[in-house]
Amino acid sequence: METCPNCKKEYDGQKAQYNCPYCGRGRWLEIIITLLLSAACIGLIVFAVPMKITSIFWRVIVYIFTVSGAIMIFPGLGGLFKGLRARRHPIETPSQQPENLTPEGQARFKEAQRKETEAYLQPYYFFSSPNPSLMDALHTLFQARPQPFIHKVRRGSIRPEVLLELKTASADLPFSGEFFVLNQSKMMKSMTEVVHSMANQSLGHPVHIVSVSIDRAGGSWMQDVFKTFTEEAMKQGIMPPHLYVTDSARDADYLIGISQPGS
Repeated sequence: METCPNCKKEYDGQKAQYNCPYCGRGRWLEIIITLLLSAACIGLIVFAVPMKITSIFWRVIVYIFTVSGAIMIFPGLGGLFKGLRARRHPIETPSQQPENLTPEGQARFKEAQRKETEAYLQPYYFFSSPNPSLMDALHTLFQARPQPFIHKVRRGSIRPEVLLELKTASADLPFSGEFFVLNQSKMMKSMTEVVHSMANQSLGHPVHIVSVSIDRAGGSWMQDVFKTFTEEAMKQGIMPPHLYVTDSARDADYLIGISQPGS
């Protein structure tokens, strides 16, 4: 690791090749030495050897040493040009403080943050059923067999009269997620679709909900759980559960907010 004398930040000198990746400062002593040695090699090959050395033996020897030196030195020219360009276009990296970046650097920093956030979004799974025993069993499963990818499990319910009111109240609210029942699935784009689906499922009874926030790694396991509970419900003559999956924290907060805690 090296410390840039200009911005005082540490960086890997081997990877940076003649310039600080934070402020673009070049290591000018090395750049000058590389430039001079490169010029000397070129001069020997083009001028000195053909004009001053008449012996074929010594000419071959000088050529060999000169070419060997050039092979070692010339790759450094790539770092030289990179360092010179970096003086005009400093490389901004996300490790810098945003307030110290140029406007262009701040834009790149925010874009990197956005991509990182999207990459680690936590999916939210909402299982619903008018049968409280089925949801109690599902809630017990998540508590009795905790998985490393599960962040939080909640149990709640929504009364039928609340669902009736929400049909109008949620008319203008968006929803970004997927709906599953039995072996079917479809995308839902509005909260009204979700509320209508729950209202149709309730048949005048409270809809019981188990919500789970997880890492993406647990997606397959959650689908297996849903499939298993669907099959068990069908065997017992119980209406199959519904599953709503969303990556949106806003949508998840709304659904959590309209369900009363407990059973």
